[in-house]
Amino acid sequence: MKISIDWLRQYVEVDSDIAKVSDVLTMIGIEVEARHALMPKVRGVVVGKLVRIEPHPQADRLVVCQVDTGASEPSQIVCGAKNMREGDRVPVALPGTDLGGGLAVKEAKLRWGDQPRHALQ
Repeated sequence: MKISIDWLRQYVEVDSDIAKVSDVLTMIGIEVEARHALMPKVRGVVVGKLVRIEPHPQADRLVVCQVDTGASEPSQIVCGAKNMREGDRVPVALPGTDLGGGLAVKEAKLRWGDQPRHALQ
């Protein structure tokens, strides 16, 4: 049977960390085979404001967004979402953010026309 620690806290007072709770459950005869975090702790995600959205010049399903994240200049981000408009506030994973599962956000250079451009990948 799988249970969440939040569900367990609805029925009993749990002040210990999950490792201690697992040990106590095992000691009283309820075997704990494994513990899994449902969501990895993600650091490096901020709220950004979409300043400008324009079509990607070399991809029909992508757009190039200028996003104000509070830095000195807006970030250029290539995105495939269609449910956003200029002025929306959106979550932005900054370069270096580890999204779990071996997926990390990195900065990349995009080239089209004569100008190299920077974007988050």
